[in-house]
Amino acid sequence: MMGSFIGIIVQNTVNANIRIQVSSDKVIVFFAKHSNIGPFVVAKEIIKNIEKINSSIINSQVFTVKKPTLLRFYGILQLLLQ
Repeated sequence: MMGSFIGIIVQNTVNANIRIQVSSDKVIVFFAKHSNIGPFVVAKEIIKNIEKINSSIINSQVFTVKKPTLLRFYGILQLLLQ
């Protein structure tokens, strides 16, 4: 259940509003540092979203539309590595 909740947060981090992005980054990092959740669950949800975007890019050949979203997810993964 927690994985689906994190998945929803990760999907909503692509909003153009910078305040929402910063706040969601803080929530994602909090969940990654939490002893019961951990970085593996968070990273797994982010990778699921990256795979969805990659499959949509392959199927529709629309990389320019999905590029900011993909870069945002990679940025979140980079936060988890720090």
